[in-house]
Amino acid sequence: MVNCWHDSNKGDAAIILGTLRALSDAADCQFTLVSSIRSHSQEEREYILRHVHSEFPESVLLSPDLPPVFRSSTGVHLLAAFGHAFLKMVLGRAVSSNNVEQAIDTADLIISKGGQYLSFPKNARLPFLHMLVFAYPMLYALRIGKRGVYYAHSIGPLHSLRLRWLMRFLGNQSEACLLRETFSRDLLRELKVDESKIDVVADAAWTARIAPEIPEVLARNGLQQGNFVAISARDLHVTDHGEATAKQYVLSLVAAICWLVEERGLKVALVAHTQGPTPDEDDRIASHRIHELLPDKIKGMVKVVDDDLSPAEIAALYGSSRLLVGTRFHALVLAMAAGTPVVAIPYFGHKTTGSFHDIGIQDYLIPMGELTPERLIAKISERLALGNSERDYFAAIAERMKSEALQTAKKLIARSQERIPSPVER
Repeated sequence: MVNCWHDSNKGDAAIILGTLRALSDAADCQFTLVSSIRSHSQEEREYILRHVHSEFPESVLLSPDLPPVFRSSTGVHLLAAFGHAFLKMVLGRAVSSNNVEQAIDTADLIISKGGQYLSFPKNARLPFLHMLVFAYPMLYALRIGKRGVYYAHSIGPLHSLRLRWLMRFLGNQSEACLLRETFSRDLLRELKVDESKIDVVADAAWTARIAPEIPEVLARNGLQQGNFVAISARDLHVTDHGEATAKQYVLSLVAAICWLVEERGLKVALVAHTQGPTPDEDDRIASHRIHELLPDKIKGMVKVVDDDLSPAEIAALYGSSRLLVGTRFHALVLAMAAGTPVVAIPYFGHKTTGSFHDIGIQDYLIPMGELTPERLIAKISERLALGNSERDYFAAIAERMKSEALQTAKKLIARSQERIPSPVER
Protein backbone atom coordinates (compact mmCIF):
# COMPACT_ATOMS: atom_id res chain seq x y z
CA MET A 1 0.00 0.00 0.00
CA VAL A 2 1.59 3.23 -1.16
CA ASN A 3 1.03 6.90 -0.28
CA CYS A 4 0.28 6.25 3.38
CA TRP A 5 0.43 9.61 5.14
CA HIS A 6 0.86 9.96 8.92
CA ASP A 7 -1.02 8.72 11.99
CA SER A 8 -1.24 12.24 13.40
CA ASN A 9 -3.91 12.56 10.74
CA LYS A 10 -6.51 10.27 12.34
CA GLY A 11 -8.55 10.04 9.17
CA ASP A 12 -5.57 8.78 7.22
CA ALA A 13 -4.81 6.24 9.95
CA ALA A 14 -8.45 5.14 9.86
CA ILE A 15 -8.26 4.61 6.07
CA ILE A 16 -5.12 2.47 6.35
CA LEU A 17 -6.46 0.44 9.27
CA GLY A 18 -9.82 -0.02 7.55
CA THR A 19 -8.16 -1.23 4.37
CA LEU A 20 -5.85 -3.65 6.18
CA ARG A 21 -8.67 -4.94 8.35
CA ALA A 22 -10.95 -5.52 5.37
CA LEU A 23 -8.25 -7.28 3.35
CA SER A 24 -7.28 -9.43 6.35
CA ASP A 25 -10.91 -10.40 6.77
CA ALA A 26 -10.98 -11.52 3.12
CA ALA A 27 -7.71 -13.50 2.99
CA ASP A 28 -4.42 -14.27 4.73
CA CYS A 29 -2.35 -11.30 3.56
CA GLN A 30 1.08 -9.85 4.18
CA PHE A 31 1.34 -6.07 3.97
CA THR A 32 4.04 -3.59 3.09
CA LEU A 33 3.16 0.04 3.88
CA VAL A 34 4.97 2.93 2.21
CA SER A 35 4.67 6.35 3.81
CA SER A 36 4.63 9.61 1.83
CA ILE A 37 7.31 10.99 4.16
CA ARG A 38 10.98 10.05 3.92
CA SER A 39 12.26 8.82 7.27
CA HIS A 40 15.75 7.83 8.33
CA SER A 41 15.18 5.07 10.88
CA GLN A 42 12.81 2.27 11.81
CA GLU A 43 11.83 4.25 14.92
CA GLU A 44 10.74 7.18 12.76
CA ARG A 45 8.71 4.91 10.50
CA GLU A 46 7.03 3.27 13.48
CA TYR A 47 6.14 6.70 14.88
CA ILE A 48 4.72 7.89 11.55
CA LEU A 49 2.44 4.81 11.44
CA ARG A 50 2.26 4.21 15.21
CA HIS A 51 -1.46 3.45 15.49
CA VAL A 52 -1.43 1.28 12.36
CA HIS A 53 1.67 -0.62 13.49
CA SER A 54 0.21 -1.29 16.94
CA GLU A 55 -2.70 -3.17 15.34
CA PHE A 56 -0.68 -4.74 12.50
CA PRO A 57 2.80 -5.20 13.98
CA GLU A 58 3.81 -7.73 11.30
CA SER A 59 3.35 -5.22 8.50
CA VAL A 60 6.56 -3.97 6.87
CA LEU A 61 7.03 -0.18 7.02
CA LEU A 62 9.05 1.47 4.25
CA SER A 63 10.17 5.01 3.50
CA PRO A 64 10.05 6.30 -0.11
CA ASP A 65 13.23 7.39 -1.88
CA LEU A 66 11.05 9.71 -3.96
CA PRO A 67 8.73 11.25 -1.32
CA PRO A 68 5.60 13.17 -2.34
CA VAL A 69 6.32 15.40 0.67
CA PHE A 70 9.37 17.13 -0.77
CA ARG A 71 10.36 18.91 2.45
CA SER A 72 11.23 15.55 4.02
CA SER A 73 14.28 15.33 1.71
CA THR A 74 17.20 17.52 0.69
CA GLY A 75 17.41 19.01 -2.78
CA VAL A 76 20.37 16.81 -3.70
CA HIS A 77 18.54 13.67 -2.63
CA LEU A 78 15.43 14.67 -4.58
CA LEU A 79 17.44 15.21 -7.77
CA ALA A 80 19.07 11.79 -7.40
CA ALA A 81 15.69 10.17 -6.67
CA PHE A 82 14.10 11.78 -9.73
CA GLY A 83 16.99 10.55 -11.88
CA HIS A 84 16.66 7.02 -10.54
CA ALA A 85 12.88 7.03 -11.11
CA PHE A 86 13.36 8.19 -14.71
CA LEU A 87 15.80 5.35 -15.40
CA LYS A 88 13.46 2.79 -13.80
CA MET A 89 10.62 3.94 -16.03
CA VAL A 90 12.81 3.65 -19.13
CA LEU A 91 14.77 0.48 -18.32
CA GLY A 92 12.55 -1.29 -15.76
CA ARG A 93 14.20 -4.13 -13.87
CA ALA A 94 17.49 -3.57 -15.72
CA VAL A 95 18.13 -0.84 -13.11
CA SER A 96 18.58 -1.99 -9.50
CA SER A 97 15.49 -1.45 -7.34
CA ASN A 98 15.30 0.48 -4.09
CA ASN A 99 13.35 -0.88 -1.11
CA VAL A 100 9.96 0.36 -2.30
CA GLU A 101 10.51 -0.88 -5.85
CA GLN A 102 11.62 -4.28 -4.50
CA ALA A 103 8.34 -4.49 -2.59
CA ILE A 104 6.42 -3.68 -5.77
CA ASP A 105 8.49 -6.25 -7.70
CA THR A 106 7.24 -9.03 -5.42
CA ALA A 107 3.71 -7.85 -4.58
CA ASP A 108 0.51 -9.46 -5.86
CA LEU A 109 -1.39 -6.18 -5.67
CA ILE A 110 -0.33 -2.55 -5.31
CA ILE A 111 -2.93 -0.34 -3.65
CA SER A 112 -2.82 3.43 -3.82
CA LYS A 113 -4.28 4.23 -0.42
CA GLY A 114 -7.61 6.01 -0.43
CA GLY A 115 -8.12 9.65 0.38
CA GLN A 116 -8.05 12.98 -1.39
CA TYR A 117 -4.43 13.55 -2.30
CA LEU A 118 -5.19 13.49 -6.04
CA SER A 119 -6.83 16.89 -5.61
CA PHE A 120 -5.31 20.34 -5.34
CA PRO A 121 -6.55 23.78 -4.28
CA LYS A 122 -6.00 26.65 -6.71
CA ASN A 123 -3.17 28.04 -4.58
CA ALA A 124 -1.23 24.73 -4.49
CA ARG A 125 2.46 24.90 -5.38
CA LEU A 126 3.76 22.57 -8.13
CA PRO A 127 0.58 20.45 -8.23
CA PHE A 128 1.53 18.54 -11.41
CA LEU A 129 4.92 17.54 -10.00
CA HIS A 130 3.38 16.46 -6.70
CA MET A 131 0.74 14.40 -8.49
CA LEU A 132 3.41 12.79 -10.65
CA VAL A 133 5.40 11.77 -7.56
CA PHE A 134 2.28 10.41 -5.86
CA ALA A 135 1.69 8.39 -9.03
CA TYR A 136 5.24 7.04 -9.39
CA PRO A 137 4.73 3.75 -7.48
CA MET A 138 1.70 2.99 -9.63
CA LEU A 139 3.54 4.00 -12.80
CA TYR A 140 6.43 1.71 -11.90
CA ALA A 141 4.00 -1.14 -11.14
CA LEU A 142 2.46 -0.63 -14.58
CA ARG A 143 5.94 -0.59 -16.16
CA ILE A 144 6.73 -4.08 -14.84
CA GLY A 145 3.26 -5.55 -15.45
CA LYS A 146 1.86 -5.48 -11.91
CA ARG A 147 -1.72 -4.75 -10.89
CA GLY A 148 -2.32 -1.32 -9.37
CA VAL A 149 -5.63 -0.23 -7.84
CA TYR A 150 -6.80 3.17 -6.62
CA TYR A 151 -8.90 2.19 -3.61
CA ALA A 152 -11.62 4.49 -2.19
CA HIS A 153 -10.34 7.78 -3.57
CA SER A 154 -11.87 11.18 -4.08
CA ILE A 155 -10.63 12.83 -7.28
CA GLY A 156 -10.57 16.56 -7.93
CA PRO A 157 -10.71 19.43 -8.14
CA LEU A 158 -8.10 19.38 -10.91
CA HIS A 159 -7.61 22.96 -12.06
CA SER A 160 -5.27 22.48 -15.03
CA LEU A 161 -5.30 20.56 -18.29
CA ARG A 162 -2.02 18.84 -17.32
CA LEU A 163 -3.53 17.49 -14.10
CA ARG A 164 -6.61 16.29 -15.95
CA TRP A 165 -4.48 14.61 -18.64
CA LEU A 166 -2.38 12.83 -15.99
CA MET A 167 -5.46 11.67 -14.10
CA ARG A 168 -6.99 10.30 -17.30
CA PHE A 169 -3.78 8.39 -18.04
CA LEU A 170 -3.53 6.99 -14.51
CA GLY A 171 -7.16 5.92 -14.51
CA ASN A 172 -6.97 4.18 -17.86
CA GLN A 173 -3.71 2.39 -17.04
CA SER A 174 -4.79 1.19 -13.59
CA GLU A 175 -6.42 -2.13 -12.83
CA ALA A 176 -9.32 -0.24 -11.25
CA CYS A 177 -10.30 3.20 -9.98
CA LEU A 178 -12.49 2.67 -6.95
CA LEU A 179 -14.04 5.96 -5.84
CA ARG A 180 -15.86 6.81 -2.65
CA GLU A 181 -18.53 9.05 -4.20
CA THR A 182 -20.31 9.53 -7.51
CA PHE A 183 -19.00 13.11 -7.92
CA SER A 184 -15.50 11.67 -8.47
CA ARG A 185 -16.93 8.98 -10.75
CA ASP A 186 -18.55 11.67 -12.88
CA LEU A 187 -15.24 13.53 -13.11
CA LEU A 188 -13.43 10.42 -14.39
CA ARG A 189 -16.21 9.82 -16.90
CA GLU A 190 -15.76 13.40 -18.08
CA LEU A 191 -12.02 12.70 -18.45
CA LYS A 192 -12.83 9.65 -20.65
CA VAL A 193 -11.48 7.04 -18.23
CA ASP A 194 -12.55 3.52 -19.26
CA GLU A 195 -15.96 2.92 -17.66
CA SER A 196 -15.10 -0.72 -16.91
CA LYS A 197 -12.35 0.40 -14.53
CA ILE A 198 -14.55 2.76 -12.48
CA ASP A 199 -16.67 1.82 -9.50
CA VAL A 200 -18.06 3.62 -6.45
CA VAL A 201 -17.29 1.95 -3.11
CA ALA A 202 -17.55 2.70 0.59
CA ASP A 203 -14.72 4.59 2.27
CA ALA A 204 -12.35 2.14 3.96
CA ALA A 205 -12.73 3.88 7.33
CA TRP A 206 -16.31 2.59 7.64
CA THR A 207 -14.76 -0.66 8.92
CA ALA A 208 -13.40 1.30 11.89
CA ARG A 209 -12.97 -0.51 15.17
CA ILE A 210 -14.64 1.29 18.08
CA ALA A 211 -12.79 1.12 21.40
CA PRO A 212 -15.12 -0.51 23.97
CA GLU A 213 -14.50 2.07 26.71
CA ILE A 214 -12.44 5.22 27.11
CA PRO A 215 -13.11 6.25 30.75
CA GLU A 216 -9.63 7.73 31.20
CA VAL A 217 -10.00 9.98 28.15
CA LEU A 218 -13.43 11.19 29.25
CA ALA A 219 -12.36 11.74 32.87
CA ARG A 220 -9.15 13.53 31.87
CA ASN A 221 -11.20 15.97 29.82
CA GLY A 222 -14.06 16.41 32.30
CA LEU A 223 -16.61 14.70 30.05
CA GLN A 224 -19.30 12.13 30.67
CA GLN A 225 -21.16 9.83 28.30
CA GLY A 226 -23.94 11.76 26.55
CA ASN A 227 -23.38 15.10 28.28
CA PHE A 228 -21.41 16.87 25.56
CA VAL A 229 -21.34 17.83 21.89
CA ALA A 230 -18.13 17.24 19.96
CA ILE A 231 -16.82 19.71 17.38
CA SER A 232 -14.10 18.95 14.84
CA ALA A 233 -12.72 22.24 13.47
CA ARG A 234 -9.80 22.97 11.18
CA ASP A 235 -7.90 25.91 9.70
CA LEU A 236 -9.20 26.93 6.26
CA HIS A 237 -6.33 29.03 4.90
CA VAL A 238 -4.97 26.28 2.58
CA THR A 239 -8.37 25.22 1.21
CA ASP A 240 -9.26 27.96 -1.31
CA HIS A 241 -11.48 29.83 1.17
CA GLY A 242 -11.07 33.58 1.57
CA GLU A 243 -10.65 35.52 4.80
CA ALA A 244 -14.34 36.45 4.97
CA THR A 245 -15.45 32.80 4.73
CA ALA A 246 -12.86 31.70 7.30
CA LYS A 247 -14.01 34.42 9.71
CA GLN A 248 -17.67 33.48 9.26
CA TYR A 249 -16.80 29.83 9.91
CA VAL A 250 -15.10 30.63 13.22
CA LEU A 251 -17.82 33.03 14.35
CA SER A 252 -20.52 30.46 13.54
CA LEU A 253 -18.76 27.79 15.65
CA VAL A 254 -18.27 30.25 18.53
CA ALA A 255 -21.96 31.21 18.43
CA ALA A 256 -23.03 27.55 18.34
CA ILE A 257 -20.81 26.69 21.31
CA CYS A 258 -22.23 29.56 23.36
CA TRP A 259 -25.78 28.44 22.49
CA LEU A 260 -25.06 24.82 23.45
CA VAL A 261 -23.68 25.85 26.84
CA GLU A 262 -26.14 28.62 27.72
CA GLU A 263 -29.36 27.34 26.18
CA ARG A 264 -28.92 23.56 26.33
CA GLY A 265 -26.65 23.19 29.36
CA LEU A 266 -24.26 20.90 27.48
CA LYS A 267 -20.50 20.72 27.59
CA VAL A 268 -18.54 21.02 24.36
CA ALA A 269 -15.42 19.12 23.31
CA LEU A 270 -13.30 20.83 20.66
CA VAL A 271 -11.60 17.71 19.35
CA ALA A 272 -8.26 18.15 17.55
CA HIS A 273 -9.03 15.34 15.14
CA THR A 274 -5.84 15.82 13.13
CA GLN A 275 -2.62 16.90 14.84
CA GLY A 276 -0.10 17.19 12.03
CA PRO A 277 2.37 16.28 10.78
CA THR A 278 2.42 19.78 9.22
CA PRO A 279 1.12 23.03 10.77
CA ASP A 280 -1.51 23.19 8.02
CA GLU A 281 -2.84 19.85 9.27
CA ASP A 282 -2.79 20.63 13.00
CA ASP A 283 -6.33 21.10 14.32
CA ARG A 284 -5.00 21.95 17.78
CA ILE A 285 -4.22 25.43 16.45
CA ALA A 286 -7.77 26.08 15.21
CA SER A 287 -9.34 24.49 18.31
CA HIS A 288 -7.36 26.63 20.76
CA ARG A 289 -8.04 29.75 18.67
CA ILE A 290 -11.79 29.11 18.86
CA HIS A 291 -11.55 28.45 22.60
CA GLU A 292 -9.74 31.77 23.15
CA LEU A 293 -12.59 33.64 21.42
CA LEU A 294 -15.21 32.29 23.85
CA PRO A 295 -16.52 34.48 26.69
CA ASP A 296 -14.86 33.67 30.02
CA LYS A 297 -18.15 32.41 31.49
CA ILE A 298 -18.36 29.80 28.69
CA LYS A 299 -14.76 28.56 28.64
CA GLY A 300 -15.14 26.35 31.70
CA MET A 301 -17.73 24.23 29.91
CA VAL A 302 -15.58 23.81 26.79
CA LYS A 303 -12.56 21.52 26.61
CA VAL A 304 -9.95 21.25 23.87
CA VAL A 305 -9.30 17.50 23.54
CA ASP A 306 -5.82 17.12 22.06
CA ASP A 307 -4.89 13.61 23.25
CA ASP A 308 -3.01 11.46 20.71
CA LEU A 309 -5.89 9.02 20.26
CA SER A 310 -6.01 6.07 17.90
CA PRO A 311 -8.86 5.97 15.35
CA ALA A 312 -10.65 3.43 17.58
CA GLU A 313 -10.35 5.72 20.60
CA ILE A 314 -11.41 8.86 18.78
CA ALA A 315 -14.39 6.98 17.32
CA ALA A 316 -15.34 5.97 20.86
CA LEU A 317 -15.00 9.61 21.97
CA TYR A 318 -17.37 10.72 19.21
CA GLY A 319 -19.63 7.83 20.10
CA SER A 320 -19.85 9.13 23.66
CA SER A 321 -21.09 12.53 22.49
CA ARG A 322 -24.67 13.58 21.78
CA LEU A 323 -23.74 15.01 18.39
CA LEU A 324 -20.68 15.76 16.26
CA VAL A 325 -20.38 19.01 14.34
CA GLY A 326 -17.63 18.08 11.90
CA THR A 327 -15.49 19.74 9.29
CA ARG A 328 -13.04 16.84 8.94
CA PHE A 329 -14.61 14.14 6.75
CA HIS A 330 -13.28 11.23 8.78
CA ALA A 331 -14.41 12.80 12.03
CA LEU A 332 -17.89 12.51 10.51
CA VAL A 333 -17.32 8.92 9.32
CA LEU A 334 -15.93 7.74 12.68
CA ALA A 335 -18.78 9.44 14.55
CA MET A 336 -21.39 7.79 12.32
CA ALA A 337 -19.55 4.46 12.62
CA ALA A 338 -20.09 4.80 16.38
CA GLY A 339 -23.79 5.62 15.85
CA THR A 340 -23.55 9.34 16.61
CA PRO A 341 -25.60 11.91 14.62
CA VAL A 342 -23.64 14.57 12.75
CA VAL A 343 -23.84 18.02 11.24
CA ALA A 344 -21.29 18.38 8.43
CA ILE A 345 -19.53 21.52 7.19
CA PRO A 346 -17.60 20.45 4.06
CA TYR A 347 -14.41 22.42 3.45
CA PHE A 348 -12.78 21.10 0.23
CA GLY A 349 -13.30 18.71 -2.64
CA HIS A 350 -16.01 16.11 -3.19
CA LYS A 351 -15.48 13.74 -0.28
CA THR A 352 -18.02 15.02 2.27
CA THR A 353 -20.64 16.51 -0.04
CA GLY A 354 -20.46 13.62 -2.49
CA SER A 355 -20.54 10.92 0.16
CA PHE A 356 -23.46 12.48 2.03
CA HIS A 357 -25.47 12.80 -1.19
CA ASP A 358 -24.75 9.16 -2.09
CA ILE A 359 -25.80 7.93 1.35
CA GLY A 360 -28.90 10.12 1.28
CA ILE A 361 -28.09 12.35 4.25
CA GLN A 362 -27.42 15.61 2.40
CA ASP A 363 -29.84 17.39 4.76
CA TYR A 364 -27.13 17.07 7.41
CA LEU A 365 -24.80 19.31 5.36
CA ILE A 366 -24.25 23.06 5.56
CA PRO A 367 -22.06 24.24 2.64
CA MET A 368 -19.20 26.43 3.83
CA GLY A 369 -20.36 29.37 1.71
CA GLU A 370 -23.84 29.22 3.26
CA LEU A 371 -22.76 28.87 6.87
CA THR A 372 -24.15 31.38 9.37
CA PRO A 373 -24.51 31.24 13.17
CA GLU A 374 -28.29 31.10 12.84
CA ARG A 375 -28.28 28.27 10.32
CA LEU A 376 -25.77 26.22 12.27
CA ILE A 377 -27.65 26.61 15.55
CA ALA A 378 -30.94 25.69 13.87
CA LYS A 379 -29.41 22.55 12.34
CA ILE A 380 -27.86 21.48 15.67
CA SER A 381 -31.16 22.09 17.49
CA GLU A 382 -33.03 20.03 14.90
CA ARG A 383 -30.63 17.09 15.32
CA LEU A 384 -30.63 17.18 19.12
CA ALA A 385 -34.42 17.24 19.22
CA LEU A 386 -34.62 13.83 17.51
CA GLY A 387 -32.73 12.08 20.33
CA ASN A 388 -32.13 8.31 20.22
CA SER A 389 -34.00 7.79 16.95
CA GLU A 390 -31.11 9.58 15.25
CA ARG A 391 -28.60 7.20 16.81
CA ASP A 392 -30.51 4.17 15.53
CA TYR A 393 -30.65 5.73 12.06
CA PHE A 394 -26.91 6.36 11.91
CA ALA A 395 -26.05 2.96 13.37
CA ALA A 396 -27.98 1.36 10.49
CA ILE A 397 -26.12 3.52 7.95
CA ALA A 398 -22.79 2.55 9.49
CA GLU A 399 -23.59 -1.16 9.35
CA ARG A 400 -24.53 -0.92 5.68
CA MET A 401 -21.40 1.03 4.75
CA LYS A 402 -19.15 -1.35 6.70
CA SER A 403 -20.64 -4.32 4.85
CA GLU A 404 -20.01 -2.61 1.51
CA ALA A 405 -16.38 -1.88 2.43
CA LEU A 406 -15.76 -5.50 3.41
CA GLN A 407 -17.26 -6.75 0.15
CA THR A 408 -14.97 -4.43 -1.83
CA ALA A 409 -11.92 -5.97 -0.14
CA LYS A 410 -13.05 -9.46 -1.11
CA LYS A 411 -13.36 -8.35 -4.75
CA LEU A 412 -9.85 -6.87 -4.61
CA ILE A 413 -8.40 -10.11 -3.26
CA ALA A 414 -10.14 -12.11 -6.00
CA ARG A 415 -8.82 -9.74 -8.63
CA SER A 416 -5.24 -10.00 -7.32
CA GLN A 417 -5.40 -13.80 -7.67
CA GLU A 418 -6.43 -13.77 -11.32
CA ARG A 419 -3.74 -14.55 -13.89
CA ILE A 420 -2.22 -11.47 -15.51
CA PRO A 421 -2.21 -11.76 -19.33
CA SER A 422 1.20 -11.80 -20.99
CA PRO A 423 2.31 -8.74 -23.01
CA VAL A 424 1.55 -10.69 -26.24
CA GLU A 425 -1.99 -11.48 -25.04
CA ARG A 426 -2.51 -7.85 -24.07
